[in-house]
Amino acid sequence: MKDDPRQKTPSETSGQSPRPHTHRQRRSTLLSRNIRIGRHRTSVRLEPIFWDILGHILEREQTSVHKVCTQIAERAPNLPLTSAIRIFLIAYAWRAGMSSALEAVKTGKINLF
Repeated sequence: MKDDPRQKTPSETSGQSPRPHTHRQRRSTLLSRNIRIGRHRTSVRLEPIFWDILGHILEREQTSVHKVCTQIAERAPNLPLTSAIRIFLIAYAWRAGMSSALEAVKTGKINLF
C-alpha cells in the first residue's frame, strides 16, 4: 500500500497510532449484595470495608441487614440508597449508636458534639 516512501498511511494522516488501542478493564472493588427494602428486593454495591462494618453493627444491634436498610431508606427517600448507607455507617462509627446514625441519614449531617 505504501509504494512511495513519502506517501502516508491513513492512520498517519489522521493522527492515530498505527497500533491498535486496547482498553484495560478495571475490576470493581465493590461487592454487590441483594437486600430487601420492605417487600422490594434490590442490589447494593459497597466497598468490602463498609460491608464488614455493617456486619459488626448488625451483630451488635441484633438485627438484619434488611431491617436496617429499610430504616435507612425510609429516612432518606431522596438519597441514593448506597449513599445513605455510607452516611449511616460513618455516623454509627462516629457516634456508636443506632439512633444518632439514623438521624444523620435523615438530615445528612453528623452531630459531632
